Amino acid sequence: MKRLLASAGAASILSLGTLFVAAPAFADSGALVIKDFGCAMLDGNGGFALADSSHAVLTSNGNGEFRCRAEVTAAATGKAAHLDFASTGLSCSTLAGATTDWSEVVSASGQATLTCNVH
Repeated sequence: MKRLLASAGAASILSLGTLFVAAPAFADSGALVIKDFGCAMLDGNGGFALADSSHAVLTSNGNGEFRCRAEVTAAATGKAAHLDFASTGLSCSTLAGATTDWSEVVSASGQATLTCNVH
């Protein structure tokens, strides 16, 4: 399910310099595990793509980890691409809050994993 992101406005898309990962709110009752939510990520060349799968754990105090995976366009260099806030200027925005603590690795074959840490 490889698609380039073309528009803005929905909960699972990139919006104005922010990677957006959806996660519903919940009461103070331990940890919440969310699977297969909408997640925008980058391909190996910095273009936008939608995740094929996603998984998140969010604690009642608002900390969490969001992980998205997809098969995307590999980097034109033929090498793995390492993306993060420092290299892109993008923050990862979730309903648990925005964070600059994220990284994405796109392998030379186009296997991508995005991890966003919310503190």
